[in-house]
Amino acid sequence: DRLRPSIRTVVDKVGEVGGPYRTYETDLLAGDDDYVVSVTEHGAALSFDLRRVYWCTRLEGERTRTIRREFRDGQTVADAFCGVGALCIRAALERGCEVVANDLNPDAVEYCRRSAALNGIGPGNPNSPGFSVECGDARRFIMDLGMGGPGGLPDHLMLNYPSGSPDFLDALRWWPSGGEGASSPPRVHVYTFARGDGE
Repeated sequence: DRLRPSIRTVVDKVGEVGGPYRTYETDLLAGDDDYVVSVTEHGAALSFDLRRVYWCTRLEGERTRTIRREFRDGQTVADAFCGVGALCIRAALERGCEVVANDLNPDAVEYCRRSAALNGIGPGNPNSPGFSVECGDARRFIMDLGMGGPGGLPDHLMLNYPSGSPDFLDALRWWPSGGEGASSPPRVHVYTFARGDGE
């Protein structure tokens, strides 16, 4: 009650992340039975229903590191597992990056589009870098990038799906050798899990 209106709902995550959209069940502990959250990350406003998409605040540090150390102003970023678009929207806002994104979860794609518009990114703003999001299979998305997708190859391909990213690398065989079409050979960022016991 002391934290209202900043915090309206308190939930507990029940079980593990699972299913095709990597969501999880929640248990309402206190407050309103309303799971639409508003998050501001380094000036980027995001809004989404926590029950319908995957979200992890702890990834903010990695997003910040990637945007500041890996991306360059005006580059093209392709994100095969964009989720609600935190990385994509921040890359467009902070670096002026052109974004081509994809996610399997139609809810995540819709929230990504809405949050992009909320931040003034996309077709409604003539000063905005290009920003497109589609809903579909990541393997097909990666293949299409290599087979003459709009704008040629991206400067960066993000594969942030730790439990399965390496399984999608075979789609790169559809890309031309030598990275033709990009200002420099594309950099593929593959996220996966590693054991912490030294093995």
